[in-house]
Amino acid sequence: MQQILNVITESSTQDLVSLDDMKQKLHIPPTDTTKDFLLQEIITNTSGAIAEMCNRVFGKGKVEETFYQLEDATTPATRRLYLSRWPVAKADIETFTQDGVDYLPDAIGPPHLGSWVLEESTGTLYQQPPAGAWGGVIDVVYTGGYDLPDGAPGALKFATEALIRESYTSWIRNPSSFGVRQIGHKEARVSYYAPNMFPTLGIPATWTQVGGVLHKFTRYWM
Repeated sequence: MQQILNVITESSTQDLVSLDDMKQKLHIPPTDTTKDFLLQEIITNTSGAIAEMCNRVFGKGKVEETFYQLEDATTPATRRLYLSRWPVAKADIETFTQDGVDYLPDAIGPPHLGSWVLEESTGTLYQQPPAGAWGGVIDVVYTGGYDLPDGAPGALKFATEALIRESYTSWIRNPSSFGVRQIGHKEARVSYYAPNMFPTLGIPATWTQVGGVLHKFTRYWM
């Protein structure tokens, strides 16, 4: 099976945690903005690393996804199709065609001889009997994903916060390891990253621990 996805509109952020929430978790007063740049960099980098590890995009976006060669010599027939962006509500599927024929209604009888159902939490499309397996070219335009950062699931947010907290604590202990520089003038101090220097994103042991949580959110199908 070949699966092609084209983005129509993308989420304005892919951060799994907001800066304000993370400052609260780290007991940083809202009025203290001296470390905002550093913390935002860690949030963005950690969120990106988790997305890569989970082989998906978490932020809600509108996409067009097309499925080709649903059955060939090496691919058995299937009643299930997995949308790449999930969760996805049925109401957020705008168009759904099979070989150019409108398949959006849950039609029972000709020409489909069956109906499809959607498991919204996983973005799984299931072809119900008496219709056979999916075939031809399936094209779906839909909006899927999470409203980030506030809409991130609690477990995913918790894992992200654990990694961010560790990175931030490491910086507090040894700022030089992050390539952070400071400019001072009188009593003022400004911290910034030197070019091409990025914070580490947690130690391997922590990644191993949160891996069990991230497993649930990983996209294994291609």
